[in-house]
Amino acid sequence: MRTLETLYVESLVWRPPVESRDRYELVAGGVPVATMDAPRRGPACADGPNGRWMFSRPGFFRRQVVVRTVGGDEPVATFDRIWTGGGTVATATGARFRWRATNFRRSCWVWRGMDGNEPVRFARGRGRTADVTLAPDAAAVPEVPLLINLGWYLLLVHANAEPDSTYAALFGAAGS
Repeated sequence: MRTLETLYVESLVWRPPVESRDRYELVAGGVPVATMDAPRRGPACADGPNGRWMFSRPGFFRRQVVVRTVGGDEPVATFDRIWTGGGTVATATGARFRWRATNFRRSCWVWRGMDGNEPVRFARGRGRTADVTLAPDAAAVPEVPLLINLGWYLLLVHANAEPDSTYAALFGAAGS
C-alpha cells in the first residue's frame, strides 16, 4: 500500500466497493489506498497507509468518538460532537482541530486547525461517497491521515442517523 505522502497531489474519494454494505475504500487514481469497515452498530476499523484505527462512541448519548490504534488500549484522539454535527478533536499529542460544515446543506465539511489552516476538506458525492481534498501544505500536518479517516467516520455516523435527523440529509434517508 502506498504511503499517504505520495497521494497529496491525487484526487481522493471515499466510496463503498460493490460487494459490501459496511466496507468503504479510499481511492486515489482508481486504486484503493485505505479501507474502513463501519458496521451500523459497534466500532469501526480503518486500515490505511499511515495507521490502523478503531472508532467507537461510548456512553448513552454517544456524543463522543474515541479513537484508538488497533490493538491499543489508550485513546490517540477524542472527538467531542456538538448539536450541529461539528465538534473538536483533541489528539494525544495535544493537537486540536475543529470539524464543521461549510455550507447550509451540510454537504461540505472541513477540518480546521487552531491556527486557521484547513488541511482536509470533504465534499459529499452521489450515494455514499465523498471527495477528499488536501490542502497544498497538508503534508506538514502529521494528523492528516487520522483526520481523513475520522472525517469519513463522522460522515457515516451522520448518514446513519435517524431519518428525521438533520444529519440524514448528508446521504439521503438512513439505510439508503
